Parts: sequence; structure tokens; C-alpha cells
Amino acid sequence: AVAFTPSGRSVLTASADGSVRIFDAKSGALLKVLVDVRAPVGSLAITPDGLHVLVTTTGGDFASHVLHINTG
Repeated sequence: AVAFTPSGRSVLTASADGSVRIFDAKSGALLKVLVDVRAPVGSLAITPDGLHVLVTTTGGDFASHVLHINTG
């Protein structure tokens, strides 16, 4: 899954390995790894204020996690 922050400056990615990463949209540089949810990530969404991300997993538990962009 992929989502841009509302500012358009960063891109968040989530993948089957459970990682959620933030990249600089212009350079593609990895800025940080938010969290490892330890389950495949099926989707993510960023709040309109750009401060939180909702991550849902698909690895049997189908859990949802709300994470702060700066602190995970």
C-alpha cells in the first residue's frame, strides 16, 4: 500500500513484510521506518492533518493500528 502525506512532501509505504516506511517524495530517500507491525500490511491511510496513519494487517489477526507519524 502507498499513500502521500497531505503536504505531498512524503510518501508512506506498507508491505507484506510488516514494514511502514516514510520516504521523501522528491528524492526518494528513506526518512524513517515508523513501525514493524509484524504482520502483512493490507492498507494504510493518513489523516487529513498528516499526523496519524491507520494501518490494517491481513496476517490472520486483521488488526488495525493508529500510529503517530513522528513517534510511531
